[in-house]
Amino acid sequence: MGIDQILLLLLFLWCLGTVLVLFRRELSMVWKISAVLVFGLYALWYYPDWSAAYQRLIGAPETEILVVLTAILDILPVVLLIVWPFVIFHVFQSTPGQAQNTLRNMILLTLFYWVLWFVCYSAGFTPSDALRHYLPESLELPAIPEPPRT
Repeated sequence: MGIDQILLLLLFLWCLGTVLVLFRRELSMVWKISAVLVFGLYALWYYPDWSAAYQRLIGAPETEILVVLTAILDILPVVLLIVWPFVIFHVFQSTPGQAQNTLRNMILLTLFYWVLWFVCYSAGFTPSDALRHYLPESLELPAIPEPPRT
């Protein structure tokens, strides 16, 4: 599992977040431009990888969606391990309402993953193997019927 499997999704979310940051009034224009430049640098740096991922998505979107879901399940425990210490410091420095929401969401995400992990391993699978086993090899979107002509 490489970063190229989820890179397109990550860059899309990062681009969306960067666009939303541009609309924040409290931030100085210097920080907005800096955020756009950092995003642009990473987009250029990983251009071959996300371009290949985009071509795979255009070629076979159903297969690529399954690959991305499997990659997310494979990388989630590592992401949780890296993110948890930073979240704890963030919770310490946040307002009480924001701290409670952040902590609740992280605990629910972690519990969801570990319950999924224990259920899958008790059945003899890893979570990504279970996803591959129970979902079809390819997803097919049904054709939309044409409306009746009057």
